[in-house]
Amino acid sequence: ECTIPYTSCQNGVSERMNRSIMEKVRCMLLSSNMDKKMWSEAAQAAVYLINRSPTVALKDKTPAEMWHRVKPNLEKIRNFGCVAYVRQPNETLHGKLQPRAKKGIFVGYCPNGYRIWYPDLNKIVRAHDVQFDEDSFWSSSNVMSNLPTVTPTSFVLPTTSPDLVQKPVTPNVLLDTPQPSVTPEELPVSLPTSQSVSPPPSPPVDELRRSGRIRTAPKYLEDYTTFAFEEEVTNFAFHADVYVENLPQTFDDIKGRDDESQWIEAVHEELGFRVSIPTIFEDNQPCIKSLSKWERNKLKHIDTKYHFIRNLFCDRTIDVIYVPTDKQIADIFTKSLPLVKFSYFREMLNLK
Repeated sequence: ECTIPYTSCQNGVSERMNRSIMEKVRCMLLSSNMDKKMWSEAAQAAVYLINRSPTVALKDKTPAEMWHRVKPNLEKIRNFGCVAYVRQPNETLHGKLQPRAKKGIFVGYCPNGYRIWYPDLNKIVRAHDVQFDEDSFWSSSNVMSNLPTVTPTSFVLPTTSPDLVQKPVTPNVLLDTPQPSVTPEELPVSLPTSQSVSPPPSPPVDELRRSGRIRTAPKYLEDYTTFAFEEEVTNFAFHADVYVENLPQTFDDIKGRDDESQWIEAVHEELGFRVSIPTIFEDNQPCIKSLSKWERNKLKHIDTKYHFIRNLFCDRTIDVIYVPTDKQIADIFTKSLPLVKFSYFREMLNLK
């Protein structure tokens, strides 16, 4: 059954949705300072956002989730009208010094990317590799909004004719008596030295839009703790023991610490004992080969956090010796071993 023409009350659902779309379009155009001619792009972006917003009618689910049976990905959502930089393909560049990206304005979404508007070309393109600056927006009324404005107080124009002579105020009178000759240098002259000109009125400047969101520190910095000391640098060495926590007072305090081996080595050196180089028994042959400067280039990539072991080996701080897997006694503490191998390692440790 069709509705009667010009009777919007019979089609309340559609009329209410049209109102919701136009309210979003109005807000998006005003907040981004976009021209009204971009209302169609704003309407498409508004529909895209409505389909990915939860509603009470669908029990707090989005229309896109109910239609596709999959929760939509919201990482694609960006601020409408923000500045976007589109990466240019290498095939379109005509030299190595050409810019790698082109500046545009984000105006909407497409199935596999974004819709970017180039104001200089008045053209909308679809792009995938885009970088967004969501704190910057395009302004049609003031292109130079990002530049500082300096308003001069006055202009000073120096005189260019310093040899002028002031004219007499009274009219010329002919007398029969001779007049004394007066040179122009003897006449009192009052010359203007400067001339004040009022500056032209400055054009109105739109204030930059600032983001109101609260910026927080990244999550990977939550575990970092910083300390500030007010001690002078010259006195820092005399009070170093004050800032070191849990200094071991006896030999028993060293046991169980993370730096136990370093403290034991320091105690031995202080007592004058000859300390042997710590030895690491390794059963991984690529690790042993990585210590050689001729064979390490042939191996696979090793994480940089393990490179310090090779540096310690080259400095003769530690020694690394290869041990076959069947004789690696340390496996009894770190792995689940078969009964035969477990019994063999237990005998090597003289354990019953």
